[in-house]
Amino acid sequence: MEVKCMRLSKTAMLVCVVMLIFGWTIVRNFVFRSKLHDLSVTTEISESGLIAYHHVIDQMQWISDLATNQSELSTGKAPVIYYDRKLLYHPTDPAGCRYKCVFNHDKERLGKGDVVVYSGTFSPEEARKLKQRGVLIVFESGESPWHMPSLDTSQLSQIDMFNTYMAASPVPYMYPHFVRNTKPKLKFTDEEKAAMLAKDNTYLLPHYHRQKTKIIAWVVSNHSPRNNRNAYAKAIAKFIQVDIYGQGGRQFPSGRDEFQWLSENYKFYLAFENSNCRNYITEKVTSNALNLNMVPIVLGAYKEDYNDALPPHSYINVDDFKSIRNLTDYLLYLDRNDTAYAEYFAWKEHGQIHKANRLDCRLCGFVYQLNKGTVNLKLPEFRSFVDPQRLCFERPLLPLR
Repeated sequence: MEVKCMRLSKTAMLVCVVMLIFGWTIVRNFVFRSKLHDLSVTTEISESGLIAYHHVIDQMQWISDLATNQSELSTGKAPVIYYDRKLLYHPTDPAGCRYKCVFNHDKERLGKGDVVVYSGTFSPEEARKLKQRGVLIVFESGESPWHMPSLDTSQLSQIDMFNTYMAASPVPYMYPHFVRNTKPKLKFTDEEKAAMLAKDNTYLLPHYHRQKTKIIAWVVSNHSPRNNRNAYAKAIAKFIQVDIYGQGGRQFPSGRDEFQWLSENYKFYLAFENSNCRNYITEKVTSNALNLNMVPIVLGAYKEDYNDALPPHSYINVDDFKSIRNLTDYLLYLDRNDTAYAEYFAWKEHGQIHKANRLDCRLCGFVYQLNKGTVNLKLPEFRSFVDPQRLCFERPLLPLR
């Protein structure tokens, strides 16, 4: 906008200048608000672009084997961490941890800044007395809410922190999980996903791909799940043979690593969880299938949970199909088409499966930071971690056709 005020009378010139200032202010505010709007959108995109377990990526730096810098981080008094060891599936050892804590079995030694970790039922009165001494009360479980130890309100109300498999946990219980080679905290963009599939990926198939003459394998031990996975397996078996191994099923060849043998003979693996619950994705998907060159057929968590936790186009979700026949027709198509099947291996160039990483090291590091005041701990709402009525759901069986 060009305005000429120089040839006007003094009064008119004054009015003209005021109008110019007013107009410039409007333009400036418009531009400023536009920048604010752009900033808010950018922030929203950035936040939504984070994977659910992004905080675990930072915590992995507290584990010597995974850290880019392996020097010790401990300063000051080492916190003492007591585990009840009722349901303990991981080490408790300062070796390999960049922060050094003392792991012991004597609750009487605990004081301010120390930790008790319960993995089963416990005395609420004992927990209350420990809290009065400044001890942090933690509950740990890698089970779905349907299979966790049953705690009543008097116990749940004493817990300061829930370390479950839920992404909302400050220090999550991690099953083997996928980590990107670059930008590990971020989800893949649509452009990145498209680029992964825009080329021939058959060179990524395992060298023994041609000897895979069988289609679907399933190893199952829990025959009383809290969902209808058995019904899904039976329905699929009406169209494609499903070879079931484990208790009451087929026997593995003697002298062979069981899952390696499956990897050499089967193209697909039923990675069916025993519960349909938020975030509940276990080693069935990652260790049993993805890491062993079988494409997992998944059932259990919400669809968006799989999209968030797993590499794109690495698995087949039963929720993506209208019928069992629709699903099995697609599996048979992939069985006949190496190029299409190989697209499920494109992810291998972009990341790897990390084994269940050290929960003891990550808890130790978190407690150090908590005691220093560099992290805060919100009062947990226990239903968000252990309540099956809130976290789990019923999945209706797909129609056969």
